[in-house]
Amino acid sequence: MRRYASIAAALLVASCPVSAGAPLAPSEPVVRGTIRGDFAYGSQCLSVPAVEYLPGVYLEMRPCRNSVDQIFEWNVVSFEIKIHNLCVDALRSGPGSSQPGDPVGLWYCQGKRHQQWFPFRSNPYLPTFSIVGGGGPASNLCLESLYASTVAGTPLLIAYCNGGDNQQFRTQPWPALDDMVSSGPFSQSRVLLLD
Repeated sequence: MRRYASIAAALLVASCPVSAGAPLAPSEPVVRGTIRGDFAYGSQCLSVPAVEYLPGVYLEMRPCRNSVDQIFEWNVVSFEIKIHNLCVDALRSGPGSSQPGDPVGLWYCQGKRHQQWFPFRSNPYLPTFSIVGGGGPASNLCLESLYASTVAGTPLLIAYCNGGDNQQFRTQPWPALDDMVSSGPFSQSRVLLLD
C-alpha cells in the first residue's frame, strides 16, 4: 500500500504546477491529463470513441492529440478516473465481480470497486506503471490494450496482470507542466523519483 501512496502523492504533486501568476489549486486531488500506453512509444492514448460521453460506451486507444476525448481526471483519493462526470468502469455484463476479458468503458459514478483504478509500479526504475482495477489493488486485474495493437480504435479490457507492454501506462499532465512551471519549489524538477 505504501507504493500506491507514493505514486498517488507523486501524481498529485505533478498535477499542481506553480506558475508565475496565481498558483493553481485543484478543487479535488486529481491528475488531469492523458493516459498513454507505453507499448506504442507513448503515441496511443486512452480515448472516448467519437466523443460519445454516454454510459456504456467502451473506451479505446487512439493516437494522442490532447483532445477533449483524451483528457481524464484521476482522483488520487477515491482512485476514480473520470471524464465528463462519468467514471471509467470495468463493465461487467453478468453478476459477480469483474473477470478477465470484461470491457472497460464509461458508466455513472457510483463509488464501486469496479470503478477504482490503482497505479502499480513493479519496476521503480521505469516511468511506467500498470493500472490495477476491477475490484481493488489486490484483484490482479490490469487495464490492457488488446494485443498491444497500435491500430486506432483498439479496445481496452481488464486481464490478469502480467507486466506486459500492453499493460504499461504513463500520465501526461494537461496542460503540460513544461509550459506552466516557471517558479516555485518544483520549477527545477522534471522527473519525480518514487521509492
